[in-house]
Amino acid sequence: MTIEFDWKSGVAAKDWSKVAKKGQVETMEIELKKLYDTVSAIHEEMFYLRERDEEMQELNKETNSKMATLSFFSLLLCLYVAGLQIWHLKSFFESKKLL
Repeated sequence: MTIEFDWKSGVAAKDWSKVAKKGQVETMEIELKKLYDTVSAIHEEMFYLRERDEEMQELNKETNSKMATLSFFSLLLCLYVAGLQIWHLKSFFESKKLL
């Protein structure tokens, strides 16, 4: 005795003659159009967000560059003021004959 099974899964398991009724096909078509519009909107928003991200990265690089320059000039100014203070104190103490 032999027994044969015809095991179907996925797309092959559906009875497409019942699914393909005219009213159901039109409903499915409308749903597909809605889904397509949703996917298109998401796709456009993704490109917009990528563009914004690139702009933000460029702004971040420019800001970092400007801050590095400002820090360098600030350091130079502090060293210059320290040198002036040392020079002034040295001349002050020499005039008072403490050095």
